[in-house]
Order: sequence, then structure tokens, then C-alpha cells
Amino acid sequence: MSSYNYFDWLNDSHTCACGWTSAAEDLNVEPFRELFEYFCSKCGARLGVMSYPTVSEIRTAAAKGDCAAKEMLEQVTEQDSYNDRVVKSRIETVQQLKDVPDETVRIRLVVNELESETHLIIFANDIEIGREPCFFESYEPASRLLAILEKKFGSRLRSIDWSRAGLYLCGDRTSYVGVVSEIFRNYSPE
Repeated sequence: MSSYNYFDWLNDSHTCACGWTSAAEDLNVEPFRELFEYFCSKCGARLGVMSYPTVSEIRTAAAKGDCAAKEMLEQVTEQDSYNDRVVKSRIETVQQLKDVPDETVRIRLVVNELESETHLIIFANDIEIGREPCFFESYEPASRLLAILEKKFGSRLRSIDWSRAGLYLCGDRTSYVGVVSEIFRNYSPE
């Protein structure tokens, strides 16, 4: 197995069959979720595919003094801190949700994007009953919150409108729309 990794790629020069040679920063790049393709900036030929660095690779390269890895490590540390805060702030019990006295409860999920953090807000009959930080393209809250809402409101729970949170929960992963629809299938808005 090759030990060639993202940081080796970043620091190497790259040569195309057309004779053009450049640093990684001058290549044309087509990003994907877990990897990217890179192309000659002169003729457009595909030169290869590279995976983004793993956290382990970032830490190893940073420990060896790689400047790009040190910058990435700062971002990874900030993201880890945010992830921890989001997990600790999750709604996990019925006691974390305010009650509503109405016989019929209609839930509406809304995403509020702030500069520093994005929240998933839960409204019951237009009253905010809870909120939590959330991640883009993560439908995880759907099944967890459904179980808590069912426990909290029982047969009073009639509908869950997640359309105003859907873009954030599903992102551009179209398969997630079907997953979230299936989770809330018994509570379609009227």
C-alpha cells in the first residue's frame, strides 16, 4: 500500500503529458464528498484522484511541522469542540420540551441559521417548545425527536411539518428526503 497522502500530493509538483508542470495549488480541482479529481490547468487532462486527509493524517503531518496540516488541525479541533457542544445540547428527554395544553398538537420544525450556530427549533401549535444546535445534512434529529415527541404528547400529536427544516436536514442528498419522509410518515401535515 502506498504511503502517498494528501500532504505529499499538496507539496509535490504535478506534470501532465502535455508538458505542463505546476504546484498542486495551480491545478484545476473537482471536489466530491470524500475525494477530489485534479486536472491539468493547460489542457484539462485528468491527472488523478486524491482523498482528503483523515484526522490521523492531519495530526501526523502537523506533528512533522507541515504548515497546511497545522492550519487544518486548528479547524479539526474547532469542529470537534462544536460537535461535542451539539451532542451535549441535544434534546434527549421529554422534560426538555415545554408542554402545551391543547388537545391537538401540531409540530413544526424550523431551522434558524445564525452566524455562529444553526438551531433546529421545535414549535408546537406555534409555541416554541425546544431548540438544539444541528448539523447540515444530518437527519439524525428526526427519529430521535419523533420518539420524544410521541412520548411527550402521545395521542395528542397529530402532525409534524418538517418542510422548513428539510433543506438543512437533507442538504443536497436527495435520498435523505425519502428517509425523513418515512420517519414522519404517520404525521403528515394536514
